[in-house]
Amino acid sequence: MMMMKLLLFLCSVLWVSADVLHEELYILGCSDSDGEFMLSLDGEEKWFADFKKEKGEEPQPPFIDHISYPEGFYEQAVNDQQVCRFNMNLGRKALKGIPLEKDSALSFSPQLGDVYSCSVEHPALQEPVTKMFDVDVHGPQPSVGPAVFCGVGLTIGLIGVAVGTFFLVKGNECS
Repeated sequence: MMMMKLLLFLCSVLWVSADVLHEELYILGCSDSDGEFMLSLDGEEKWFADFKKEKGEEPQPPFIDHISYPEGFYEQAVNDQQVCRFNMNLGRKALKGIPLEKDSALSFSPQLGDVYSCSVEHPALQEPVTKMFDVDVHGPQPSVGPAVFCGVGLTIGLIGVAVGTFFLVKGNECS
C-alpha cells in the first residue's frame, strides 16, 4: 500500500511543470563618481540602491504584494560598490601602459594588383602577427542595369503623357 502511494505521488510530481519562465536581472556597476545596484523580475524593477539618499528603494506601489528585501540589503549594495571600485582600479593598474586599441587608415587609394601587409607586435603576443591584403577584384562592379531601367520607364511614362494629351485634345474637338 505504501508503495502505491509513493508511485501515485511520483506520477503527480512528474506531471507538474512550470510553463511560465521568469527573467531575473541583477545589475551592479560603478564608476569613480557613481554607482548602480538594481534587481528586477520580468522587466519590472523590484529594488534598487539609492546611493544619494543612502537607502534601498522598492519602487512598487504599496497596494500590491511584492518582495520585501531584508534589513542590511542596502549595506550589502554599498559593500558591492566598494568591491567594484577596487576591481576597476586594479584593472586600470594592470592595463596601464598597454594600448588597447589603435586605429589607422590608408592615406592613398589601393590599386588593382597591389598587395599590402600589416604586422602587429604587442607584449601580449608571443610573436608578431602579419596579415596580407590584396585589392578585391571580384567585388561588386558598377552596373548599368538600374540606369537603363529608369530611362526606359521614364520614356514610357512621357510617351503615355503625350498620347493621353493627344486623345484629350481630340476628344474636346469632337464634342
